[in-house]
Amino acid sequence: RQTTAFLQRVREQFVERLAEYEALHRQEEASRDKKADAIFDTLALDLGLKTLRARVEWCDEAIQRLAGHDATDPSRA
Repeated sequence: RQTTAFLQRVREQFVERLAEYEALHRQEEASRDKKADAIFDTLALDLGLKTLRARVEWCDEAIQRLAGHDATDPSRA
C-alpha cells in the first residue's frame, strides 16, 4: 500500500511536468520559424515528452499490477 501511494505521488509529479512540457511544446510550435536552431530545442523537448509519457504509463501499469497483487495476497487483507 505504501508503494502504491508512493507511485501515485510520483505519477502526479510526472503528470505535472508533462503538462509543463506540453505547454512549452505549444510555445515552440508557435515560434518555431523564428529561431534558427529550433530543431534542436524541438528534438530535446520531444524526448522529454516521450520520456514523461512512458513514465506515466509505467506508473499506471505498476499501480494496476500492485492492486491485483494486493487483492490476491491474503497477508495484505
